[in-house]
Amino acid sequence: MQIFVANLNNNLADSSNNSEAKDRCSFCFENSILGISSKANENSLNTLGKVQPGDCVWLHANGFYYIALITGTPAAASESCKEYDIGYYVGCKYYLIGSEIPPQSDFSDSMLPSDPGIAEAPYSKELFDFTEKFISQFNQNHTEKKKSN
Repeated sequence: MQIFVANLNNNLADSSNNSEAKDRCSFCFENSILGISSKANENSLNTLGKVQPGDCVWLHANGFYYIALITGTPAAASESCKEYDIGYYVGCKYYLIGSEIPPQSDFSDSMLPSDPGIAEAPYSKELFDFTEKFISQFNQNHTEKKKSN
């Protein structure tokens, strides 16, 4: 597993319209994709090309922190994605962490790319361990709830 960080908000050419950025995030969440702007820089596009199923992406969107577990491979966006200025995407499953950064995660907002797009996260054993454990516990709790119903 490799860990990446992404900036999905305010990635339109005119980032003054935050409601469009929120719509883009909602579109990504509803469609289980991690979408990258068609205007993303070359570094982001190269980094997106490196993600593989099982990798994780940390992001901060609409006031909450998430981990996106990559489930697919990168692809060019369809016409419906382009309405939200998504040029490229990868399938994923989102895990809501919450509105605060868990201190044991060793994550900080300074890790997020300042430009819209995706980047490799600086290596941190704490971040890697927290991410792996968080997803594992979430899936285990979800499985236990299904069995009890």
